[in-house]
Amino acid sequence: MEEPGRKRRRITAEEKLEIFREAQRGEITKAEIMRRHGIHSAELARIEKRGLEGALAALKEDRRKKKPDPEKVALATEVDRLKEALTEQSVEVTLLRKKVNGV
Repeated sequence: MEEPGRKRRRITAEEKLEIFREAQRGEITKAEIMRRHGIHSAELARIEKRGLEGALAALKEDRRKKKPDPEKVALATEVDRLKEALTEQSVEVTLLRKKVNGV
């Protein structure tokens, strides 16, 4: 539990990356890493886990350019066409209301 009046320090993404790198290098003990950065073992474990998950996710990404799905392209085109038609109808309704109301 935190001591009264003592605020938690936020660790930036850059700091977490440095902590992760230090832990992965294995040149110093985890206890030393925790002491240097003022973190608990649970936070170090979380940083290591997320670092490995992020690295794995980045490696799994397919960097090759995928061909666009023709169905998605057709649907996007249809959405654009319908948006344009809706805009035109909206303008027409507004003009007709003004004409009927004598404005």
